[in-house]
Amino acid sequence: MIGVNNAMNGVNNAKSRSSIINLRLMILGALLTPSCLPASSKPLPAFPKPLPAFPKPLPAFPKPLPAFPKPLPAFPKPLLAFPKPLPASSKPSPALPAVVLEAPPSNQPVKAVFAVGEYLRYRLHYGFVDAGVGELKVMDEPVVLRGQPCYHIVATGSTTRSFDWIYKVRDRYESYVTIGTMVPLLFKRDIYEGGFSYRDSYAFDHSTRRATSDGNQYVVPEYVQDIVSAFYAARSLDFSQAVVGQVFELPLFLDHETHRFIFRFKGRRTVSTDAGSFRALVFMPVVMKGRVFSSQDDLVVYISDDENKIPLQIKANILVGSVKMTLTEHRGLRHPLSSKVSR
Repeated sequence: MIGVNNAMNGVNNAKSRSSIINLRLMILGALLTPSCLPASSKPLPAFPKPLPAFPKPLPAFPKPLPAFPKPLPAFPKPLLAFPKPLPASSKPSPALPAVVLEAPPSNQPVKAVFAVGEYLRYRLHYGFVDAGVGELKVMDEPVVLRGQPCYHIVATGSTTRSFDWIYKVRDRYESYVTIGTMVPLLFKRDIYEGGFSYRDSYAFDHSTRRATSDGNQYVVPEYVQDIVSAFYAARSLDFSQAVVGQVFELPLFLDHETHRFIFRFKGRRTVSTDAGSFRALVFMPVVMKGRVFSSQDDLVVYISDDENKIPLQIKANILVGSVKMTLTEHRGLRHPLSSKVSR
């Protein structure tokens, strides 16, 4: 009996839940139909009257545009030609041919402007800081290499101890240059720059135009120079008739490649150094922009305007500042230093 009652109660409860659900659905359906609108709501009235027609059509444009009264007259006279050609003095002058340093005839040996025992010392400034020292030495005694007497030239550069913590440099370059023909037979390089070390050497055979390095041979042009001998060979050139803008060049072998060492004459001026004031020839070597220089014209060299033609000062604008190297000491010169104007 209890079971029957419980069953009946379950049925009644199910019917109640079903009735509630059906009631909710009916309310929701009524809300979604217009019949749920209140009695006060009425449908919107029709639009009272149709819009009137436009009173009159737009009038036609009164008259067509008149034609342009007359055609434009022709230009009265043709343009005049330039009355006269430019005078010869105002025409641009032709570019000066480059002076290329070539091998001298065998019967005309090159007379060096330097001598054994020449010594030049320089101070290197980085901005306003004394950063290092450079030296150029022609050793006191010639040496014989492959049966030929040679100048033994040594170039060194080093930073000061106070600058070493910024960028330490210990560089040494050597060149063995033949006396009379001014060509290198052997070049050596041993450098340390900011933690980077490098050593190499080149042996030159000018009869076959070959340079040998680390067992590899390279074809080189006649009268090729290394980076040290190029400077001393250039000093042997005659600049007494040099014209502003004139270009000089010579072949240079460096880093297993042949380059053109080009420098342009910029004029004459007086320059002050730690060793005094001098009349100077001004040259601008063409440098490779990129890692060090931002422009090809960032290097200027001042050479004494006398028979010695020693470098007095070098200025360089580099990517991270400016560098200046100035003469502080000299001795063993072949000729009097006649370009000096004051101490």
